[in-house]
Amino acid sequence: MNHCLKSCPTLSAGKSQHSAPRPPCLYLLIHRLRCRTPNRPQFPLAPLRPCRHWTAPALLPTVMAQLQAVAPYPTHAVVRPTWNDNLQIKRYLDIGAQTLLLPYVQNADEARQAVSGMRYAPRGVRGVGGTVRATRYGRVADYMRHCENELCLLIQAETGEALEQLEAMAAVDGVDGIFIGPADLAASLGYPGEPSNPRVVAAVETAIARIRQAGKAPGVLTVDETLARRYMAAGSLFTAVGVDAALLARHCDQLAQRFAPSSAR
Repeated sequence: MNHCLKSCPTLSAGKSQHSAPRPPCLYLLIHRLRCRTPNRPQFPLAPLRPCRHWTAPALLPTVMAQLQAVAPYPTHAVVRPTWNDNLQIKRYLDIGAQTLLLPYVQNADEARQAVSGMRYAPRGVRGVGGTVRATRYGRVADYMRHCENELCLLIQAETGEALEQLEAMAAVDGVDGIFIGPADLAASLGYPGEPSNPRVVAAVETAIARIRQAGKAPGVLTVDETLARRYMAAGSLFTAVGVDAALLARHCDQLAQRFAPSSAR
């Protein structure tokens, strides 16, 4: 099997207390993730496969095709299901995803539910399907015994309630990293549409420090370059800095503006 994202030196650095900021990740709604650490080999570009938002409604067959498309290359895909649902977890793992990013995890019980979905019995509830892409259609004879070591689980903390439970969620065995969703967090804290509000920013920075202190990898999304660099300096290990729909719209606006009549500029 391929190496999973938990082997990325950037993510594994969450277990240390390095203070040096990490380079950013490029996060698209067909997302991309780049993980690097100074003086270490660069982890390959990793597309993330979104299934939650209407801007890119990727369904199971589409995600499988995307996984097949990146398979020949030195890269790693991260799949985000629509919800923390054991059936979805099983299906995405069976088609070959090795890292999942699960949205809206609120507490340790929900984190344990996610972990359970990643593991076969007796440690979890993942259903057994031997002839699946993850096992190379039955050609990896010891897959069930060893796959757990090559799977990576990232959970998203997106509310004030989730922030209160960070240490408890980080303490759950099988959780490799916690991703802060500032847009939903801002709404939860009473600042809808204001992810750059100083109180939201302070909450994110505090969360990053707490996740690092707990020995797990923190991540965050922001399209504000100044904030992205600030979060990286605070210790974010996988920092999302762009969204494909926004990048496309912004570039189209700029292109149209360049060709607009002078009177319309």
